[in-house]
Amino acid sequence: MSPRSLKERVKKLIEELTYVCFQNARRGTFERHKLIVAAMLTLRILLRSNELVPQEVDHLINGKIDLNPGPIPENLRSFLTDAIWAAVKGLEQISAFAGFCQSLETDVLQWKKWYGEANAEATDLPKAFKDISKFHKLLLLRAMRPDRLTSAMSNFVQEKLGERFVEQPAFNMKDVFMECNNRVPMFFVLFPGVDPTPDVEKQAELFDINSKNGKFVNISMGQGQEKIAEKAIYNCA
Repeated sequence: MSPRSLKERVKKLIEELTYVCFQNARRGTFERHKLIVAAMLTLRILLRSNELVPQEVDHLINGKIDLNPGPIPENLRSFLTDAIWAAVKGLEQISAFAGFCQSLETDVLQWKKWYGEANAEATDLPKAFKDISKFHKLLLLRAMRPDRLTSAMSNFVQEKLGERFVEQPAFNMKDVFMECNNRVPMFFVLFPGVDPTPDVEKQAELFDINSKNGKFVNISMGQGQEKIAEKAIYNCA
């Protein structure tokens, strides 16, 4: 194997291992938290590859502001609040945003138009900051349009790690079953109206395991069911 092909193979292995680990974490995560996990993973990978600066990542996570931003310029008062102004002033701590506040005042009409866009994350920025990186655009959205940060972060993760880290497949009993054995049980965290029993029964039928031949035992756990469950486990063993 040549050095080039070895490097490519290692890269592919890392990508697949990363996805497997993410899949395992994703299964036990609430829907509203999945993007957070994917974003944390993406940022950590980019930090390790030195594509991002730790201080800038901290700025994104913590939303740093200028504690003494001063008054909002008169021509910006029509669309900026005190909180946004403090966040905007905080951005100037980052070299990529040098002169940002001056640009706001100079190109006020362009910035006001961008600020009012429904999908600001997908809209080009005013000329002076049109070419900033997509990560730096996340910082800008964090400061001025935090309502669009979730969508922007989803796009960022998709671009850096791939669509499968954002558009996760529906739960598949067969895939999970292949990862289990007689020493690794399967647990489901359920919500009202969700019942995995039909999926479990369907998977068991593939191995001729069902309630008719006594190989499949379905017990609704509750008070007084402990002995029944213990007996079922003993008999199956």
